[in-house]
Amino acid sequence: MKYNCGMRKPIYVLTCAVLSGALLFSCHSHTTAGAAQSAIDSSSFTNLDTALALTNELRPDNYFAPVYELSPQTIAITFTIPDDGPKSILDTVFTRIFDEDSLIYSGENNRESKNTRNTSIIDTTGFFWIMRDTRLEAELKKYIDTSYYIYGSKGIAECKVKNVVYFFGACAGEYYAITLEGYDKEKCGHPLFSYPGLLPLQYHNNYKGIQDWMNEEKTAEINDSSSASYKDHIYPVVFANIDSTYFAYSDDFKWTAKRDTMAACLFPQRMIIKTRGQISPGIMWASFFDNFGVPCD
Repeated sequence: MKYNCGMRKPIYVLTCAVLSGALLFSCHSHTTAGAAQSAIDSSSFTNLDTALALTNELRPDNYFAPVYELSPQTIAITFTIPDDGPKSILDTVFTRIFDEDSLIYSGENNRESKNTRNTSIIDTTGFFWIMRDTRLEAELKKYIDTSYYIYGSKGIAECKVKNVVYFFGACAGEYYAITLEGYDKEKCGHPLFSYPGLLPLQYHNNYKGIQDWMNEEKTAEINDSSSASYKDHIYPVVFANIDSTYFAYSDDFKWTAKRDTMAACLFPQRMIIKTRGQISPGIMWASFFDNFGVPCD
């Protein structure tokens, strides 16, 4: 296996991204494997901001990527094409084949599929119709890993890649995703993000200080009258740490069910925060899924 490892929008957003293999080992529900077993040790982990700048342009899956339960049947590492800035090799391949194979569906409520000979609908159990294009899958699988470590709210699992898919979010936003198989939610909790290597996350520590700070930030966002349309009332939860680096999410995990009304969680998010002594904590990485449809507003 490889190891590669104004208008106030949601407060933790630095990047907009959305985003199921056999379970190869059981989840670690209290503390993960130690540093000796980790592909990334604590010293290299302190340089995450540098690694992010170097890796995301080429392979966004080589760094932290958000994992979402897109439906009751589909768990996936999920990506969206950036509005501006450089595109990764995965973005470029997706955009090219999206155009060449006319990967679209339209009609009432965007539910009527316009299939090509390479395309099929593989999951309709959630709010999104999950589409698979065999040509897109074959091309992207040339670049992605065969398995990833999936970090959940209670533990970690290594899962194999199943399919490469695409779907449309709010306001017809285009997303592609790497689906996974074998993730055990009962043992590992809700899946939150992926990383190609095994990190020494610790669970169930005392997160009161950083949790209080995040709650204060969220309360300030809610009370900011200038951004009434661009927020929800879902508070973040800190669930794990590596030394002074903390991992959090903001999600009610209800927004992927079939529904006829707007979800309560408009911007499900994944976040990595680092404390810095007397200086306010800093957001090292964040990703959110737009259930509101900001581009259409």
